[in-house]
Order: sequence, then structure tokens, then C-alpha cells
Amino acid sequence: DFLPAEPSRLLDTREGGSKIEPGGTTFTRVPSPAGVDLVTAASVNLTSVGHTLPGFVTAWDCGQQPFASALNPVPGQATANGALVEVGNGDAVCLFHAEGGHLLVDLTGWWV
Repeated sequence: DFLPAEPSRLLDTREGGSKIEPGGTTFTRVPSPAGVDLVTAASVNLTSVGHTLPGFVTAWDCGQQPFASALNPVPGQATANGALVEVGNGDAVCLFHAEGGHLLVDLTGWWV
């Protein structure tokens, strides 16, 4: 079942001032909705800003990193894409940025 959420920001690397390094990985936690014990996936909007080279961003459940891209940043532009991401143990979602830059992650709903 899909449970929509009021959009909320889960991650914004601009707040700390440190871009993700090229080939770098970070993670964010996906809070569960009230009354739900297990979230299998999250519906998110991924946005990359401050990147100077084309590349890709991968989002996954922090297990084995897939070979699929969730976002393909365009240099000099804020680039966004909706993604459905499995949620791992501890409610974690990992993010790999091939060429580096800032990442924003906004939660739009849960799959339970």
C-alpha cells in the first residue's frame, strides 16, 4: 500500500556546507509514518545542485549498491527526479554521487 506524505526534507548537504566528494556516498534515514512498523520503500524526490560534470546518483537500501541511476545531473543546473527507493535496516537509504555535488532528498510517501 502507498501512504502519501506531506513533502518533507530528509537531507540537504548544503546546510553543512560540504559537498559530497566525487565517488562519495552518504545516507539519510526515512522516518516511518505513525502506526506503521515496517516501511519497504520510500517515494522521494532527489535533487543535485552545485555539480560541474555530468554524472549519476544512485539511491538504494544500503545493501549491495545497484548499477542503476536514480538521477542524472546536468552540469550548471539543479537537476531533480522522482525515485522509488527500498528502505534498508535502520530505515536507511544510501546515496552515491559519481561526480560530486550537493544532494537534497525530499520524502513524498511510503510503501508499506
